[in-house]
Amino acid sequence: AIDVGGSITGYSAPLISYIAPLAAAGSWQFVFVRTMPLAPLDLSAAFSGTDLAFAVAAGSDPLPAGLALSAGGVLSGTPSGASAVVTVTVEASNPVGTAQRSAQVEITEADLFADYAAQIYAGAGGASASFAALHSFTRPGTATRHDATGAIEILTADAPRFDHSLDGEARGLLVETGATNRLLDSEASAGGWSMAAGLAAASAGLSLRGRWTGLVLTGGGNDSARLEQIITVTAGETLRFTLFCQPGSSGRLMIQFRDLGVGQNSAVRGSFGSLGPASSAAGGLQDITETTDSDGVVRVSLTYTPNFTGDLRVGIGPDTLVAGGSVVFLAAQTAQGSYIPTLAAPATRGADMPGLSTLSAPFYDLALTYDDDSSDAVVGFPTSSVWPAMARPHLKRLTAHRAGFGTLTLSTGAALLRETDAALYLETPA
Repeated sequence: AIDVGGSITGYSAPLISYIAPLAAAGSWQFVFVRTMPLAPLDLSAAFSGTDLAFAVAAGSDPLPAGLALSAGGVLSGTPSGASAVVTVTVEASNPVGTAQRSAQVEITEADLFADYAAQIYAGAGGASASFAALHSFTRPGTATRHDATGAIEILTADAPRFDHSLDGEARGLLVETGATNRLLDSEASAGGWSMAAGLAAASAGLSLRGRWTGLVLTGGGNDSARLEQIITVTAGETLRFTLFCQPGSSGRLMIQFRDLGVGQNSAVRGSFGSLGPASSAAGGLQDITETTDSDGVVRVSLTYTPNFTGDLRVGIGPDTLVAGGSVVFLAAQTAQGSYIPTLAAPATRGADMPGLSTLSAPFYDLALTYDDDSSDAVVGFPTSSVWPAMARPHLKRLTAHRAGFGTLTLSTGAALLRETDAALYLETPA
């Protein structure tokens, strides 16, 4: 501003040049399943313009319960209301205009809902049902689980295993492949085990997991003091060896694998909490883990791969030269997974084989929740596959619904499905 007295300059706030919102032609059609979380959908891609803010337009049907539209245009949430079909108008706005696009949103019930921890099941339409009504299940032979008291329970063939933590918390349905415990006697007993090098054994008088009384293995000042058992192995095979024990007075442990043909050893030894391989002349030792359970039982697991074919002697004892140093032996097995008890002969746990017997459509979308509350989404699961692959052996919940709108056919005759986890969406032309 200038006059005869001089001039002065002033500055405005920054000027913004807005481009008015514009919606792409067409509309959305969404199908979501009640109780199944959405993979977040970015609706902003259907609009152009600058500095857009998104909301449900005034006068529109509201979003179904459990769903939300962010200011950035992302639709997310978990549908929690009843089955319904609504038309929602999504509006994008900035200071120079608005644009709208419609979405038909359908909320449907799952074709199958199973809470294996709570043992609550529902079929199509939400009708309450039993496990047997919605599933098939077979398993050759017996298998174990932990009951609600933490005790080991042996279930008969074809009985599903609803497992628990040692503290009684329900973990869901236990599904494992088959495995064999090659040890003749898996538990502390005088039958299948022999004592070597001055080892003394006495009952620990325990009552763990409903069956383990324990043996106190006490050395006489010789680090060869062991409880021993012989099995036959093949070169190159993999054994997942697990020992259930307690530290005893020594606080140290030795597990030895001895090739009886040439007298060579592989061994794990050391203090509890820092066990490691000490030799590997009779085969490789890998993946050594130690876990202390809530009942004080220490699980020592390792992978042993023999480099010979023949008789293997498995030895367990305190790793100490101090006379009177002890370790408490409870049980052992040569298989991964749930406990396989043996008595005078090896025993095999058959594979658990569940199936979703009431699903009839060609493809389903599945939501899996495991006992640690991690989850998987399985999109386009074919019913011919019977059961989905699992990332963990304990399945807490499963929800299944028909995949999208069924089959959309291209001109080539091929099927087309456009899906995002638990949702299929279509965009129709204007």
